[in-house]
Amino acid sequence: MPGLMALQRNAQYYYDRFKNLAKSGDVPGQEFDNREAAYREAIAKVESLQSDIKGTERQVLASELQLQEASVRLEQSRKALANTDATVGRAEAEQMQLTVAADTALGLRNQQALAEAKLRQAKLNLSNTLIRAPRAGVISRRTIQVGKTVEAHDPFLSIVPLDFDNVWIVANLREQQMPNVRVGQAVKITVDAISKQAFEGWVESVAGGSGAVFSLFPPDNATGNFVRVVQRLPVRIRFGLKENFQNRIRPGMSTRITIDTARYVRNSPQEW
Repeated sequence: MPGLMALQRNAQYYYDRFKNLAKSGDVPGQEFDNREAAYREAIAKVESLQSDIKGTERQVLASELQLQEASVRLEQSRKALANTDATVGRAEAEQMQLTVAADTALGLRNQQALAEAKLRQAKLNLSNTLIRAPRAGVISRRTIQVGKTVEAHDPFLSIVPLDFDNVWIVANLREQQMPNVRVGQAVKITVDAISKQAFEGWVESVAGGSGAVFSLFPPDNATGNFVRVVQRLPVRIRFGLKENFQNRIRPGMSTRITIDTARYVRNSPQEW
């Protein structure tokens, strides 16, 4: 504020001069009063201007501080924006990785499905190279040899099942032995080929006729010649075991049975 200070000094100089002139009588008192009033007004204006200038300086200083604060906030915002951009970039990269991983997983699943389809086809092709028996058992009467061509519906072996669903005993009992025999009765069985071993069984059924009735040439006494012959009735006996004993009980073996007519091990609605 050099200009205001110079103006104030000049005003003070003229005021002091007029004051001295007024004291010496060279200047009328009225004119001195006017000059003094003007001086006081000028001093007030100068002080007012100084106050305004100081206020403006304070505003400018405050504006500079606000500008600095705004600059700091702007820099912080730029850094935050840069961090946000970096975060968005990382998120996009992770999303891209997830997309790539999903595509890779889909491709692997497709490869797995293709491999499973090939495996099923290979198993089918392999199964077509094998001839599977309809049931388990022991091979008997094999008529085929290695290298021989097999035709469809051409039998080349027999399979003898050994499970007790397909193995039973047919006891041909005389008529005199049948009065007390009933379905469901307990049976003690011994097999000639398995010594010192007894098996439990039960009477399953009695045939609908004697063995002679179902023979190739059933007896015919139409001529009137009749000779009484003791007939035998086939009685089917089942083993009580769930599994074949060491697979040693085979069809065609000789057995001995004892029917306990007083004990029942199976319930049946029919007696024979």
